[in-house]
Amino acid sequence: MERYFDSNGLAKYDMDFTNHGNPKTHPKIPHRHDWTWENGRGKRGKAK
Repeated sequence: MERYFDSNGLAKYDMDFTNHGNPKTHPKIPHRHDWTWENGRGKRGKAK
């Protein structure tokens, strides 16, 4: 996994290079998970 950050140092997205042992929900390798931020809390989104 590689994590990319925005200019404020917050996680922007992750690039994953495995299917996490779950090929049904992660059929595409590599795949990306975007991060969203609300009230100072980060949440990793679903695979794209």
